[in-house]
Amino acid sequence: QDNRFKDAHGLPDGNIFRMQVTGAGNHLLGQGAGQPVDLSDLRAFTSTTTGYNLSPNQPEAWWRTNVDLQNYFSWRAVDEAVNNTDIRDQENVVYFRDPLTGLWHLEPWDCDLLYEQFDRWGPEATQSTVPYEQIRRCLLVTNISVEFKNRARELQDLLLNSDQTWKLVDEYVSLITDGGPTLPGFVEADRRRW
Repeated sequence: QDNRFKDAHGLPDGNIFRMQVTGAGNHLLGQGAGQPVDLSDLRAFTSTTTGYNLSPNQPEAWWRTNVDLQNYFSWRAVDEAVNNTDIRDQENVVYFRDPLTGLWHLEPWDCDLLYEQFDRWGPEATQSTVPYEQIRRCLLVTNISVEFKNRARELQDLLLNSDQTWKLVDEYVSLITDGGPTLPGFVEADRRRW
């Protein structure tokens, strides 16, 4: 996700960051016009003194002023539904700050560990015990937690059920196998490649 991603998805020209504390470290993927170039906006958002890592927790007003909660609720609910076990604090996600609203939201990055039967990362992990992504701390606020549960229930009722989920699976299977009317499916594209 870079400046082209922002254009393609109708996002305003804010900063977009690849979050990877280990290894390469957090870095700017797409520089927004007139936005900080030194990661200071990101550091303030993730800080233990001004950001989401404040202990014991930020008040409700801070979360509403700094996080696109509706976007986060959808992201979190889908993340839980597909059991994405590779979401650690500031790892395997992209953070975007909307320069018009000042609100942050997450975009997925590394989605290769879905549907596992265990938690690879986290407090009770099988691979390494590390903190989960910490924006989830907003869910410790009662009013925000209720809103999240309502959004998760909406998605469950509308999409994550035995009727609609199979329709979605069938749609994606057709993309993989026959690709629809104008494109070869991934299977055929892979065959042609080799």
